[in-house]
Amino acid sequence: MSKQKCFLIVAGLAVVNHFLIKHFFGTDIFVMCCAILAMSGGWLLVARANTNLWVAALTGVFILTVDHVLLNGGWFLIAQIVWPEKVQNMGFLAFGGVLVSFVMLAPVAAAFSFIGGLIGRTMRRG
Repeated sequence: MSKQKCFLIVAGLAVVNHFLIKHFFGTDIFVMCCAILAMSGGWLLVARANTNLWVAALTGVFILTVDHVLLNGGWFLIAQIVWPEKVQNMGFLAFGGVLVSFVMLAPVAAAFSFIGGLIGRTMRRG
């Protein structure tokens, strides 16, 4: 399996997680699914695509980028431009908050996918 295919699978699952799990099961289940997805993505890249652990660590950051920056932050930008009253004319500020929280959460996301990559490496050897 190629790295690109792995990242496409992970991106698709992140979008499904954002729209379905978050809205039907709530934030707690959504966050747990994000952690599981980051670990699974790291495992997938190492065990199936034969990448190194540093590429696996990028999986969590990639998931965070898709979910947090593109979907959540993108919503704030679109809402600010199209419906400024819906975000009380604070969409740009909210997007800035999304970027700050992305910087804060990226190492945590990378750690989860790095752990998944470690699991994948031990399974690949054994």
